[in-house]
Amino acid sequence: MKRRSLIAATLATFVVATVTLTACGGETAPTEPTAGPQTTVASQPAGTPGAGWEKYEGSGAELWLPESYEGGDLTEDVDVIVESVRRLGSDYEQIAQMVEQNRSMYVIWAFDSEVGSSGVLTNANVAREKVLSAVTMDTYLDAVPNQLPDQWQVLERDIVTLGDYQAGRLVIETPPLAASGDVVNELLYIVEDGNTMWLLTFATGANEWKERLPVFEKSALTFKTPGATNEPAPASPVAASPSASPEAATVGDAQSLETMDGGVVSVKLIATKRLPRVESYGIEMHPALFGVRLSLTNEGDSVYSDGVETCVTLIDGKGNAHEAVVPPISGKNANRIPGCLSLVKIAPGKGRSGWVYFKGGKALKPAQLQYTPDYGVGTQVGEWQLEM
Repeated sequence: MKRRSLIAATLATFVVATVTLTACGGETAPTEPTAGPQTTVASQPAGTPGAGWEKYEGSGAELWLPESYEGGDLTEDVDVIVESVRRLGSDYEQIAQMVEQNRSMYVIWAFDSEVGSSGVLTNANVAREKVLSAVTMDTYLDAVPNQLPDQWQVLERDIVTLGDYQAGRLVIETPPLAASGDVVNELLYIVEDGNTMWLLTFATGANEWKERLPVFEKSALTFKTPGATNEPAPASPVAASPSASPEAATVGDAQSLETMDGGVVSVKLIATKRLPRVESYGIEMHPALFGVRLSLTNEGDSVYSDGVETCVTLIDGKGNAHEAVVPPISGKNANRIPGCLSLVKIAPGKGRSGWVYFKGGKALKPAQLQYTPDYGVGTQVGEWQLEM
């Protein structure tokens, strides 16, 4: 999986979205950490939710939630959703800003306007992540513990039947939050759809968990997306090495990729190179690096803004994914390596070029480079085969 994985990104952002700030000088009573919530597993086909539920849709996904929830498709309704959050009061301004800044991360985002007593804003979201064909449900779930922030715990891990789909199921608990002492429990379902993983996340305060869990599971049973597979995940997955097809792109080729806001960015892989490990007075300035030089051209009608190092993933000959090194990168005499490509804002018709680096010496055998717009969570993925 690329970078920290979308699981880590959405869950970490989710904590921002769940914690309320202390209002009017009051204090939120700390919630004692639990040894592990008692849960049930959704396993029956989805039915009509009944009166008092509303349907939310976005990018082909569908999810029903109780009528007390507010939210929707962030690509179309972000202003309305942000205003709904702000109506809760100034204590929720941080959450409103989180929604505005992460509109491309979620397909659906919603919150329960009936705030509970825990000091946590109960909310739900749907997100998706492109993965390699070699990534199975089991390997995806196995990677989660290593992607989570420190002291977060995976309390349960299962592969279950979720309505018409096979799904991964995780229950995750945060440590007591510094601002309030609250513990947040999160229910996460992962549905496989070709080379896309759909993530359904529900979060609430630990002391509301038992009350809200049946609602979360009933909502999860209503999830639908065209094309999601109902095939059981392999029990013993074997990673496959990337292999080139006759029409595979390679160094020198450009690919036009659509962004989630309707734009188009052309990405060209210009060159690759290796940099040896550099030391200065016995201190490592940077490890051995493998670099790719990219050229980006905005072919759309609006500004293309992105974080390039989050868009790229390097796949080695064993099928392992490698994250890009986030600039700045120090070279000899602690000077920054010039020409690194990172955060970009490109006007229509304009372009930018530069290098992106990955850790790895001669033992690293690069096989494939991927570029996914929208901070790595876009709907299209460009792929280039590399000589190992």
